[in-house]
Amino acid sequence: MTERFFSTPEVAKILGISRIAVFKQIKNGTLPASRAGRSYLVTKKDLLALYKKRHEKAARRAPRHVAKKSLDPLDRF
Repeated sequence: MTERFFSTPEVAKILGISRIAVFKQIKNGTLPASRAGRSYLVTKKDLLALYKKRHEKAARRAPRHVAKKSLDPLDRF
């Protein structure tokens, strides 16, 4: 089974942040990535872990009456 990798623009789109923010997270170690030539590649597992971490943090701040999303954002990729 081959592992799915995402480029920095794809990661930015999924997380809803800028490409520069993705590069900063890679640089400070928040988002593990592999170097492929001049590009960075992020595994689906690492991206999903970061997404869940960000989503859980946002859910704690959200009002209790707001419905929580349970869909995997990476299912469409």
